[in-house]
Amino acid sequence: MKRIAANYLYINAETTLRNGVVELDDKGVVQNFFSLDNLPAETSQTEFFNGTLMPKDKEEVRIGEKMEFYLIEYEYT
Repeated sequence: MKRIAANYLYINAETTLRNGVVELDDKGVVQNFFSLDNLPAETSQTEFFNGTLMPKDKEEVRIGEKMEFYLIEYEYT
């Protein structure tokens, strides 16, 4: 199981999760997605990125579908 998170996780055109996490199995299938804001603590297994995670070649994140993600990084000045 792989857990990746970012400042924002794009779910679909209407929903973006702040401090969003997506859990993927070993084949890249989405098992779950949620916000770290709803947890008492972040697990050490979560890989966190600065920016927004977006689904690659898909319009929305769907549980049970194989998905790849790309990161839109923030530029700090």
